[in-house]
Amino acid sequence: MKILSSASFSQISFLIRGVNYKNIYALLYQNLSSSDASFFAKIEVRNNDALWYVDSDTLKYKKYRDASADEKGEIADCIEEKSARIEAKISDLKEIAAFVKSILTIPSEDHIYYAYDSENNLIVTMTQWGCKNVSEGTGVGLVGGLLNVPRSNKTDVNLFIKYTDESPAANEIFYFSFGDEHLVTGAPGNPIETDSEGHKSLGKLKKGVIFTIANQPDKSDCNRIVTVTEQSRYELIFPFYTSYSVLVVNQFDEPIVNEKIIANGQLFITNDEGRFEVSKIEYFPDTFIELSLASDTDKNARFALQKNAEENNFKFVLTANYEYNLHIKTLLESGEPVPNYKLQIEKEGVNAQYLTGENGELALKDLTPDTEVTVIDWINPENKQTVTIQRGNNYCNLIIELPKEKKVRIKLLDLEGKPMKGVALNVKTKAGMFTETTDLDGYIYLPASKFSDKEKIKVDFSIKK
Repeated sequence: MKILSSASFSQISFLIRGVNYKNIYALLYQNLSSSDASFFAKIEVRNNDALWYVDSDTLKYKKYRDASADEKGEIADCIEEKSARIEAKISDLKEIAAFVKSILTIPSEDHIYYAYDSENNLIVTMTQWGCKNVSEGTGVGLVGGLLNVPRSNKTDVNLFIKYTDESPAANEIFYFSFGDEHLVTGAPGNPIETDSEGHKSLGKLKKGVIFTIANQPDKSDCNRIVTVTEQSRYELIFPFYTSYSVLVVNQFDEPIVNEKIIANGQLFITNDEGRFEVSKIEYFPDTFIELSLASDTDKNARFALQKNAEENNFKFVLTANYEYNLHIKTLLESGEPVPNYKLQIEKEGVNAQYLTGENGELALKDLTPDTEVTVIDWINPENKQTVTIQRGNNYCNLIIELPKEKKVRIKLLDLEGKPMKGVALNVKTKAGMFTETTDLDGYIYLPASKFSDKEKIKVDFSIKK
């Protein structure tokens, strides 16, 4: 423990009544960063006096009055930065919010101490905080200008922030941090807001200090700058992001799903609604979205990207060569095809004759969409079907009822009038001689092709005894 300062109660008085100062320090320590908490020396209140001390015995603390002019300027910078942060933080602590000004008050500059750590970082600590000299009224507040020392190493820093489309970042929130430690830790910076023209004053900063301005809390698009003597205005350019959506349709305004599209060199596949989206694209003036069909780059389109995402809903129309065909089958009711069958086809006011193939099929191609085609049975014109041609392959199965063939039936009976089966009958007609064997009922059948109308035929047979 290193004691920095002590005072008897005849010399000082506490500005905050009815509150234990050790409890105040505990609240400061709990709610401030370790760096900011070190701004306050620890306190030990005894019967007739109080001590202010630090835990470190290694740091070589000096009094502010012994500092050089440059060191005083650096100390002043440190106090301004820390006191501003501390005041903002403890103003939200209900236990001590009412005592902010008193906590940041010391009797005089003699109670400011400073040291440099092993990495040459400045550490400023004040003793007798929240106190005043008994003989000097109310004490002096740090923020009130206690350290009004010349600081030739500081300069005004004014930002002008704009986007890649040259428009100012008007009334936008950005994030300010000293140094670049946040790039490693990911801690968010302090929010700052530009005015209506994209300007923001950071006040006076020490020359050579590094700070970061980011457009997102996660510092994804940082710009880091170093202040210099000659420069007071810094122009920062941030990317402006927009988005776009593409609906891919055919010439009938129907969505095309699972289609591969190339957009500015990147491959996309349309979803179940025929659409794909790009949620983040950097906007520049005269930016265009170049689209093409992945399988046929000659089918392409070009759209101008707008800054307002609501205006970036594009429709990519692909003209497809669709087939309009009619496949006809002539079938018996049993499903057996009827080959080489003559049909009459009526389409667009024209009648024509067609003949099905060996498999009973007939294909009509390149028909006109949404027209009616009527397929008519040549033998039985009442048997017909009408088909309205839609995109793709259309089908028509026409059931054919063939006329029954004429036959002559001959029955062989024995003397008792019973059918005689399995007997070979020799039949002679003008067409020639042929033999048929009676069936189980004693019948043979002669097809019409074997005889002519009203022709007399001769039948004989022999039976072995």
